[in-house]
Amino acid sequence: MTDENMPAQRRQHFRINYPARYAPVIMIRGRGYQVIDLSEVGIRFVNARRIPLPDDIFQAEIRFNDGETVPVVGKVIRIQNDQVAMLLLIKNIPYRKLLSEQAFLREVSRR
Repeated sequence: MTDENMPAQRRQHFRINYPARYAPVIMIRGRGYQVIDLSEVGIRFVNARRIPLPDDIFQAEIRFNDGETVPVVGKVIRIQNDQVAMLLLIKNIPYRKLLSEQAFLREVSRR
């Protein structure tokens, strides 16, 4: 994907959208959920089985394809159908990780 083909970002923080094949997994209370997109301060993921999620601030872990895990702390701010939006409040995703994920997705899109 080239920069010209990337959709315009209207948000304050850059967001990475994942094809299902390369999506990381967010682990919450021992269950894994497929990430749809993420930024330094937020994550959107799929909860297809609509498993109840914590109401308050909670810890989670994002597992990336390269084997790196990133601990996060946040709160669910929106549930729409089977998609959940989580605001990261204390531990955010490092910007360097977003850059490496963007490079990874560009590389796999060239294959």
